[in-house]
Amino acid sequence: MKKHDIICISTHYWNDFWFRKQHFMSRFAALGHRILYVQPSFSVMRMNEKPGIARNRLVLPFLEKQTENIYLFSPPRLLPKPGTAISSKLSYRRFANLIHRAAAKLNMNDPVLWIYRPEYATGIDLITHSSLVFDLADDLAAYSDNPTRHKYLTKCIDKLVGSSDLMVVTSPTLYDKYKHSTRNCVLVPNGFDEELFDGKPKPVPSDLADIPRPVVGFIGVLFSFLDYDLIYDTANTLSTVSFVFVGPTEKGGRHGVERLKTLPNTYFLGRKAKEQIPSYVLNFDVCINPFKEDNVSRAVSPLKVYEYLACGKPVVSTPMEGLRREEAGRWISFAKREQFADEISEALNGRTRNRDSEGCVEATRGFSWTSQFHKLQKHLVEF
Repeated sequence: MKKHDIICISTHYWNDFWFRKQHFMSRFAALGHRILYVQPSFSVMRMNEKPGIARNRLVLPFLEKQTENIYLFSPPRLLPKPGTAISSKLSYRRFANLIHRAAAKLNMNDPVLWIYRPEYATGIDLITHSSLVFDLADDLAAYSDNPTRHKYLTKCIDKLVGSSDLMVVTSPTLYDKYKHSTRNCVLVPNGFDEELFDGKPKPVPSDLADIPRPVVGFIGVLFSFLDYDLIYDTANTLSTVSFVFVGPTEKGGRHGVERLKTLPNTYFLGRKAKEQIPSYVLNFDVCINPFKEDNVSRAVSPLKVYEYLACGKPVVSTPMEGLRREEAGRWISFAKREQFADEISEALNGRTRNRDSEGCVEATRGFSWTSQFHKLQKHLVEF
């Protein structure tokens, strides 16, 4: 791929938790590509829940230089009720026009437009670009339980699918769904940061040190798509096992978390810096991935699972079709509700499919972000 300017329209703030957006764009920047990284926004009616990270002003956009080749663009705040089609269209068409101006200010000529947020489908005609990449991480429409919102997001996704020069998907189930609907569809799952998860021993974090062993651990956001009833029943059944959760709690997960806190063997350690996460995972005995069984989990490529495996840890997950079909799936123990506690017990006793921790770590190297980036590069030679 020759050096291009890239406008990356992301669903995550650059300085928040790192996902595929930041990992891919930072690697492009290191190769000399200039990146205009468009951050998300939130309604004018909401409080700023990420002060210091979210730089969205009420009316005006904000453009700043992050590194030599990376510029951060924070659009202004969204109009009220951004979940409705009319408000979304008005906001994102306005944002698209502002992005076009910012790119022109940076003398970005014929950039590649790289989209993660489907709502921008309504404004792609306003942003000058040479080619369009649509990177669909998860079945985004499935995240909405509002039928009207679901229909609108599906329409946006379908427009980007039909318009893209390259469509990248994170799950085999998404590949099956879209491979015949776009010019070029490729599968590039999520991965892990090999610099952080390097396999080297780490000291036990102070807030984990006094928790009774064995420890079953979870890292990540505690949001509405986790199966809190399953987690409660499992922790209640395995009453001599400590269940530790590392990560922030979102609004949709608060009720489930409060219920879990009533059990004496559950521990919530809160948000940690990304540099601290390996120390927790390495000191878990078993790791869990307890998603609800629904359309979201069918297509999710959960980052936490790759990080668990990179540390050589046994992983017990609820059934996830897309993940099961990935190469990583052969190292994961998938269990339905009625077998979940038993599968954890088996893993604690060393009787699990990824009991060969050294073999697991070796195999997992192919899931690193660098490896996934190289897979992606192979499909960009025509750009």
